[in-house]
Amino acid sequence: MCWETTDRFEMERVACSPDGRYVAFINKDYPQFLVFLFDVETREVWNTGIEEKSIYFEPEVEWST
Repeated sequence: MCWETTDRFEMERVACSPDGRYVAFINKDYPQFLVFLFDVETREVWNTGIEEKSIYFEPEVEWST
């Protein structure tokens, strides 16, 4: 586990970076899907500018070394 919180919310399609510093997640605003990064140390969130528009599938997120 790279991140623990007592805040209540729901996130789908989540992946922790290999070093555990960041959490990538997809924000679904159907049919648009946006990729965000959460910095575990600073608690900042960034919109990566990566987006996918689809009515046929929901994208996944994963890290690569």
